[in-house]
Formats: sequence, C-alpha cells, structure tokens
Amino acid sequence: MKGNNPLLTVIIPVFNEKGTVAEIVSKVFAVNMPKQVIIVDDGSNDGTSEVLNALKDRFDFELTTHSKRRGKGAAIIDALPFASGKYTIIQDADLEYDPADYLLFFDFVESKESAVRAVYGSRFLNGRGRGTTRAHFFANSLFAALTNILFHAKLTDIETGYKFIETNLLKELNLRCLGFDVEIEITAKLLKRRIRIEELPISYTAREVKQGKKIRFKDGLSALFSIIKYRFITGK
Repeated sequence: MKGNNPLLTVIIPVFNEKGTVAEIVSKVFAVNMPKQVIIVDDGSNDGTSEVLNALKDRFDFELTTHSKRRGKGAAIIDALPFASGKYTIIQDADLEYDPADYLLFFDFVESKESAVRAVYGSRFLNGRGRGTTRAHFFANSLFAALTNILFHAKLTDIETGYKFIETNLLKELNLRCLGFDVEIEITAKLLKRRIRIEELPISYTAREVKQGKKIRFKDGLSALFSIIKYRFITGK
C-alpha cells in the first residue's frame, strides 16, 4: 500500500538474503494492517535481486537498488524520504524477527494514555532471546548499560532491529551512519531529544554466522565507539 496514509511504513534493507527474503516479505504482507513496504537491495550479488524482482509480481512494494553494498544505515537513509506511514519500523531480511509482532506495537501504543513516539522491541526484556549466545547477550547488555549511564535511560536492548518510531520524528533525526552503527545513532539522538523510549518484549530467534548473520566483532567495537561519540562529541 503506497498511498492513503498507511499506518505503518516497513523498511527492509537486504544484502545477500536469497534464502530468506521471499519468506520474510510474505510474512510482512501477511500482517493485516494498512502499510507501505520499501525494500532496499543493498548491492546483493547472490541472486537476491532476482528473487525480489520476481516477488514484485505478487506483492506491492517499492524497490530501491544500490549498485554496491553501502550498509544498513545507508539503506534506511535512502528509504526514509519516501516513508508515508504514521510510524516506521525497520525489518531485517533474515528470519530473526517476526512481523506478526507489528500488531503488538500498535496495541501497546493504543493502550497508553499519553502519546508514545518511540517503542523498542526488546529481545532481552524477559530473559535471553532464543538462540542468543552468551557473548552476544553480554555485549548487548554492556552496550545497554553504558547507554543507560551516559544518557540517563532505562533500556534493555538498544541494538534491537525492531525500532517502532513515529515517522516524522525518525526523519527529523537526520541520520548519517551508513552501517550497523545507525542503531546507536537512532537511540542516542532520541535520548538527546529527551524522547521517552518505551520497550516491550518481542519474539526473537537468533541465527549464527554460518547461517548468514552479518554482525561481527568489529561492529561491536563500532557500537561502543558510537555510544561515546554521540554522548560527548557529536551534537544532535
């Protein structure tokens, strides 16, 4: 659904997810709500592009293609100007997150008496997400703890892929990070604006590197640096 003020814009950055992209797109469109879906093929070279082109015959989504890989942040930045939903959520193209949880976000927002502008789907609010390694859990807990101390917040999962944010607010953040560090940038800029970030537990099934997981140790170091950078160096 491209027009008529959809409730939700779903941005799907994709890089080399030939084996999962068709299933995740099907799951996104199975969620019964007015939505706009924007897919950004971030320079895939494994056959993902061909799968996406074939899917356009079945599903009504907008497709942007990068000639080479630029990063998750770059994909989000390119898609955001076209987002028209009241809220926007980022959907990874693997199967770690379940699009059925979109409805949880809307139920949560509607249950609140005051306006909610940002809700994070926490993988760790009720314990460790299914399949999450101890190292991954420890790293994410460390990043959350550091963020909470530096930004006076109370979050359990700052790098969750499910950030459900008012679209106009997300556009105002003027995102610049091109890689996975965009997750830190979004959180830091929201907290600097004194935006209250709510959390709710979501479904999550981690995959391993051999299954295509793209986060690496260097991305953890980048996240750590970004937390410090956005607290002490970079402005709003």
